[in-house]
Amino acid sequence: MSGTTSAIYTDEDGDAHRFVLAGGTWTAPSGDDDILRGDPSGGWTLTHKDRSLETFDASGRLTSDADANGNSVLYEWSPDAW
Repeated sequence: MSGTTSAIYTDEDGDAHRFVLAGGTWTAPSGDDDILRGDPSGGWTLTHKDRSLETFDASGRLTSDADANGNSVLYEWSPDAW
């Protein structure tokens, strides 16, 4: 994540949401209630307004998806999948 100053999340509808890093905090686009946090491992966690979470690795691949009740799906990617 070092040197990264923006991140784009594309939702399930194909809409792109550009987050900007300023002062150590990721700022969501205007009107967007999602919260993006960097992870020390180099990935990100995206928390939605409904408290569901999506976790991404340093390459931007989705690694887990959890709803507000804690039900989750974990994803594994082979090195050739990207």
